[in-house]
Amino acid sequence: FSLNAPISAILGWLVLGEVLSHWTLIGMAIVFTGVTLAILYGKRPSQLHQWEHVRGPLWVGIAFGLAAALSQAAGSLIARPVMAAGMDPVVASTLRIGVAAAALSLVMATGAPFARQRAQWTWTLLGLTAASGIIGMALGVTLLLFALSGGKVGIVSILSATTPALLLPLLWIRTGERPAAGAWIGAALVVTGSVLILTR
Repeated sequence: FSLNAPISAILGWLVLGEVLSHWTLIGMAIVFTGVTLAILYGKRPSQLHQWEHVRGPLWVGIAFGLAAALSQAAGSLIARPVMAAGMDPVVASTLRIGVAAAALSLVMATGAPFARQRAQWTWTLLGLTAASGIIGMALGVTLLLFALSGGKVGIVSILSATTPALLLPLLWIRTGERPAAGAWIGAALVVTGSVLILTR
């Protein structure tokens, strides 16, 4: 998710001709370094979820991660001129979510093993999933599109990629375990880089 930011900046420069100042590029590099540290040190071994353990060839996971980052960057690149032309962020977000839901429904209809439901629905699970969709997709994506209506793809992408650093205090509250020192250093770098981006 975080790697889409530098890819977006490069594509924004190559395709849209977006030129970033030296201070902005330095700020983006600092933010990316901070995000990387927050990811690497954000959780202690005891806090790792079972999905975060490596199973199978590592290169396959890396390849899919890079493909996901490139896809996300391409999506931002496509959205930027549309939003700059005056498209309503709520309408654009609705269209994006609708198309994604239709595509995922088609994948599920194929009966592919990776697309099958693995857990029974409960009201708690349904409520958490709906809350995640409302906060992350409906609100988050709409605000991202609003930012793209006036901001450069690279800057918007790098600021939206600060999520791992922003999660640190929430993780501390949720688990009661303080994240490692390296994660806090990463968070400090994220704040420093963001200030450079927003003030230069």
